[in-house]
Amino acid sequence: MELFSFAILAFIMGIKHAFDADHILIVSNFLSRAKRLDETLNISLSWGIGHMLTAGIMTLIIFYNRNSIPVIMLLENFEIIIASIMIVMGIISLTIGIPLRHKHEHKHDEIKHEHVHTHRVGGFINKDLKSHHASFGVGIIHGLASNDELFIILILGLGIGSITTLLGALLLFSTGVVLGMTAFSILLLKFSGIFTKNFRLILNYGFGISAIIYGLYLFSINTNLEIVNYLF
Repeated sequence: MELFSFAILAFIMGIKHAFDADHILIVSNFLSRAKRLDETLNISLSWGIGHMLTAGIMTLIIFYNRNSIPVIMLLENFEIIIASIMIVMGIISLTIGIPLRHKHEHKHDEIKHEHVHTHRVGGFINKDLKSHHASFGVGIIHGLASNDELFIILILGLGIGSITTLLGALLLFSTGVVLGMTAFSILLLKFSGIFTKNFRLILNYGFGISAIIYGLYLFSINTNLEIVNYLF
């Protein structure tokens, strides 16, 4: 019964972990630009796999070196990395969709023609870097910084003392994370599909601004930077 309760706890905490503010805000920056269900699922699954990969590696390292690694200090440092990623992703989201105009000249039968083209800032990001690749990379970093629910599971797993049980709990936790993020991504896709393109652009800006603000907040609670602490 003890193992069953531990398994249920790991799964539920995985679902809850998927809805952490930093996860939702960063992944939403990718999801808000997805137009199809398969693209949405690809983004959320890629993020979940990246998250599970590094969370598993961290679990093994901590389990076999639990008496020598300052676990809390190690995990807290990754929060600063997450804060940096959130700010960068927020800035990228704010640039996507801003129109920039430039003139383009070409010749037809030795006669020069001039055309004005409108490009969107950030368009090169969508072209050269697939969203699911980027979300996989972000998931890897998030897996390193899973210091709340996963830390509780680690403590309980260390108490049980079985690496097999701990890895099983990690698998259930990761399954909960993936299912939670997948459910959120489907809801976001259905919600955004109701509205116009301009509204989806506003939604993207909202996620971008929120990511920057929350990233600065994470900096304020994990660093001693006076400027950041002044803001919060």
